[in-house]
Amino acid sequence: MALPMPSPSVSLVSVRGESKWMESDRHPSSQGCSKSSCKSKKNGQQTSRQKRKEDQRAAAAAVEQTVRKAKNLPNFLYLATRSRRFKGTPSSKKSLNLHQDASQEEKPRMFVVYECPGSVLTNKNPELSTQVFNLTKSNMQQLYDEVKFMEHGWRDESKRRELTHQDSRLLVVLTDEKDEESKREGQSLSSAEDSTPEVKAGVDESDFLKGVSPRRLAGFLHFRFEVEEGQAVVYIYELQVEAQYQRMSIGKRLMLLVELAARNFTRQNSDLVKLSKLMCTCIRKNTEAARFYRNLCGFQTDESDPSNFVNERLENELLEKLQRTGNQKSGNAAAKLLECLQDEEEGKFECEYEILKKDL
Repeated sequence: MALPMPSPSVSLVSVRGESKWMESDRHPSSQGCSKSSCKSKKNGQQTSRQKRKEDQRAAAAAVEQTVRKAKNLPNFLYLATRSRRFKGTPSSKKSLNLHQDASQEEKPRMFVVYECPGSVLTNKNPELSTQVFNLTKSNMQQLYDEVKFMEHGWRDESKRRELTHQDSRLLVVLTDEKDEESKREGQSLSSAEDSTPEVKAGVDESDFLKGVSPRRLAGFLHFRFEVEEGQAVVYIYELQVEAQYQRMSIGKRLMLLVELAARNFTRQNSDLVKLSKLMCTCIRKNTEAARFYRNLCGFQTDESDPSNFVNERLENELLEKLQRTGNQKSGNAAAKLLECLQDEEEGKFECEYEILKKDL
């Protein structure tokens, strides 16, 4: 949300510049500047400032246009793939049964993915919408409460509102019914091709989820199109997978689909209408999720991460402290003092979450 604002330093320099030329108007001989030339330069500065403001307004308008255009797409998934069926990799977890023979080894599972607005799913399939919430609660409640996420921990109503918000979009992954039928009938996965509809442009897929059993839910990804620090982004709110389907590359598949769709969206539009990056908020204590985003998906710390502002605050506090005491410490001594301050405050002020990004 926050739109870019004119840099304070720019206006300050301009004011100082105006003051200088006004001074030269009173003493043209000493400054070597005629009134006409000074007036011309002053007008040039005003034109330059006006141009910067117009460019900023144009950039902000382009970002808003990007988000509106993305929100108006009935189907974002179409930009990434035409096929909604995909094969999950066998779980890497070792079986507890040491006497299990090769014929009983875990086989690849087939899944299907549909896109649906969170607010629509509650009407089309209330039971499936409830299961989406229950999966999130099962995976995240304990972690939220342990770190007092957002100062209060887990709250049912808050999470329900988030998942069913008018801007929320869900990529819902279901177990493939035809896959189950083929296994019962002894068919191979390749011969189990069914009438699962292709992903098509401009098609609202929510009707496909009517009557789907909530027991088929394998996982989901919740994302939105938003403005962050003056850029249009795809913000990942949730990525949840049922325990029995974890480590089958479902999460990686969903992240890849969103990234491909975002890149193709930008490719199909002008340079001004573009989705600049993927973003997500990750609880620091959830080290496995952090490794997933960083190592498998290529994310890194975003400029808006709270840790950046903590360091900036500590630097300002150090500067004020040195100024108050009149202490003229050398650069190395000041750096050591800053490091001590950071060590002291790390435990007290470390935010429970981090903000990650992947530039597109």
